[in-house]
Amino acid sequence: MDKRIFWLALGSFAIGTEGYMIGGLLPTLAAALHVSTALAGQLVTAFSLVYAMSSPILTTLTGRMERRKLLFGALLLLAAGNVVCGLASSYGLMMAGRIVAALGAGLFSPGAVAVASTLSEPEKRGRAMSIVIAGQTVSLILGVPFGTWVAQAFDWRTTFWIVGGMTLLAALAIRLLFPQVAPAGAVGMRERLSYLKRPELLSALLTTLAWATGIFALFTYVSELFAGYGAGGRMISIVLCISGIASFIGVRTGGIAADRIGPNRAIPLALILLAASLFLMSALYGFAGRPGILAVAIAAMALYGASAATCLILPSSIG
Repeated sequence: MDKRIFWLALGSFAIGTEGYMIGGLLPTLAAALHVSTALAGQLVTAFSLVYAMSSPILTTLTGRMERRKLLFGALLLLAAGNVVCGLASSYGLMMAGRIVAALGAGLFSPGAVAVASTLSEPEKRGRAMSIVIAGQTVSLILGVPFGTWVAQAFDWRTTFWIVGGMTLLAALAIRLLFPQVAPAGAVGMRERLSYLKRPELLSALLTTLAWATGIFALFTYVSELFAGYGAGGRMISIVLCISGIASFIGVRTGGIAADRIGPNRAIPLALILLAASLFLMSALYGFAGRPGILAVAIAAMALYGASAATCLILPSSIG
């Protein structure tokens, strides 16, 4: 395995940390920016929408651009977004930083997977691409709880400085260590959208939409939710870590389930477990403060992490 691929994984780790860590910082950010928790939550919405919508457009526009230069520029854009967020003293400036970071993330992710495939031998390409994608899964296990702990121990701005520094490190490594990688060729938006006519791909996209709605609806406000259960800052970091470990288990379980019972049977089961975990945490909120409720809520959060991660990889197994 080409060791340079781990620099691509570091870039993915930075993107995952950037995208998810707001959930652990939300009450702190809302207080610092003098806005409501609901309005602060829109920082996650903006990042997710720009990330999702800009990625195919930017990938099409930069289809003929040399890949090393593309990845370097994308990470610089992500780093710049984190710098803006770290300096932000107003909600508007924080939102601008999140949008800039999302543009960099949307440009980097598909390019990183393509470059990982190019750098690897044919028999190792699947493993190489999985390492890059795993960067975002690892960010749930390590990056998000670490960011929450840093915000509690030092200052919320420090988390953005750390992610920005990590991103710059990955950018410099790619610029200095990677060879020039020729683009595979531009694919127009019409051709990209034409795949939506295939029922199996449309089903996978709709499943992913259901998964994303379920996971982000909770994860964005996880700090607020568990504060209601009586968890303090350090305990919330532990909850996020447990959820991240469960997510890693869920990824492995999803792969096994796809092989043994098939994705068409595994996907409904995973979505049912995800819905059950969300319902359980909602129901438990009415009993907040009673003995043992926090422990049950943490168990439900672990189920949420595992089922959400399982749903993440199963659609790619269809067809």
